[in-house]
Amino acid sequence: MPCGLLIAVFVPPVNRTEEYAGSLVPQFTAFILDELMPYIDARYRTIKSPAARATLGASNGGNISLWLGSQAPQVFGNIVAQSSYIMPSLMTAFQDSARLPLKLYLDLGTYDIPVLIPLVRNFVPVLESKGYTYMYKEFHEGHSWGNWKAHVKYPLEFMFPGSALEVPPVRSAPLEYSLSQNYPNPFNPATTIEFRVPQREYVSLRVYDVLGREIATLVDGVVESGSHAATFRADRCASGVYYYRLEAGGRSMTRSLVILR
Repeated sequence: MPCGLLIAVFVPPVNRTEEYAGSLVPQFTAFILDELMPYIDARYRTIKSPAARATLGASNGGNISLWLGSQAPQVFGNIVAQSSYIMPSLMTAFQDSARLPLKLYLDLGTYDIPVLIPLVRNFVPVLESKGYTYMYKEFHEGHSWGNWKAHVKYPLEFMFPGSALEVPPVRSAPLEYSLSQNYPNPFNPATTIEFRVPQREYVSLRVYDVLGREIATLVDGVVESGSHAATFRADRCASGVYYYRLEAGGRSMTRSLVILR
């Protein structure tokens, strides 16, 4: 592919489950192929070769990405599916058809949703047996946007080498307050939470259940400026969604985490 810029088009679903993996898959496919792609091509200087185009999704979004590739390899030559659901008809389509002109990237979290793990791991040998060009990675992460965002560089570099994917260097910005997504997530029994403060000050980092009840105090005191990490052990907690909140410098930041037994 010639050196150039990538155009990213984000398509919000209306009925996500049905459009990505249910009864509305045909209609959603027709929308992408017959309405959206012509609209984009008419307004931007696009390269219409399938080798220069990709469809990308995570979870059920990975399923529809694989489906679009299987149905329209003349449009999308690159397919990215992160922590993907793979519906039975899609598995059958790849098993029973000749190799399509597709380049595929799949990844999975070792702490991913349990039903997805065998689906993805069983799909990879199908690609191998058919002689597809593909990349497959597993990360010690869960089913989360933090996982997918952190690793999306791998499929982009794999499928579009030479494109302008690197962000130009900038001058270092002043240290700011931040609260990162815990990792791994989901987890059992322990996870790490990282945060950053720009100066020496009092910091509170606590974990709460969905009813707002405090279940753990991870930090309660003065910390030095810079990055810090705290470990949360959930040995006595039930499965489910919990929240952790950082309070520092008059600011309050909250994120969710998932305990999976």
